[in-house]
Amino acid sequence: MLSSTLEDTLRLFGKERFRPMQRELVECALEGRSCIGILPTGSGKSLCYQIPAVLGNGLTVVVSPLIALMRDQVAGLERLGVAAARYDSTLAEEDKAALMDRLTSGNVRLLFAAPESLESPWIRQAMELVPPGLFVVDEAHCLSEWGHSFRPDYLGLPGFFKKHGFRCVMALTATATERVCRDLAGLFGVSDECIFRAAPYRANIFRQVETLREQDKT
Repeated sequence: MLSSTLEDTLRLFGKERFRPMQRELVECALEGRSCIGILPTGSGKSLCYQIPAVLGNGLTVVVSPLIALMRDQVAGLERLGVAAARYDSTLAEEDKAALMDRLTSGNVRLLFAAPESLESPWIRQAMELVPPGLFVVDEAHCLSEWGHSFRPDYLGLPGFFKKHGFRCVMALTATATERVCRDLAGLFGVSDECIFRAAPYRANIFRQVETLREQDKT
């Protein structure tokens, strides 16, 4: 039954089949197991949490570092008929009030927010009023590798996840060393069988190295 539901939902997103590691991540999230996905750029990380958000219970909160990316994601989901919204510092007060009404009435499946927004009074109030579902951390390597210098607010995400009682977490990144992967697993309590790493090979990227003579280098 679950398999047929997954295939039906996959077609909602205009896809005929899963790419490598997508199904495994989706099934982990639907089973309530925290997971880590290390998938190269362009391999479909977004679909991994979009399907559980549609099929699962509770609000899916997606932490993303870029407002422009959040806007694109929300616009794309709305075109498909999936109820999604974003919260960030650019929203006017009346927009925040309207968004809160949508959340409390159950009319939002996915809420996108920047890591800096999670400790805002608005988010704290929202999390008290809506049932939490899946917690998604995009660019999750920032928690281990660049957290202190790039986006320090990433370091508070494990605490936010535990505080608000999310069903499970999905940490996604295009790149992570073994050390970074171990750090993420420890921070979110991810077991080894729920860590999925897709091969970095991309057939549409051509690499070539050419050695030049010294007089040709300039």
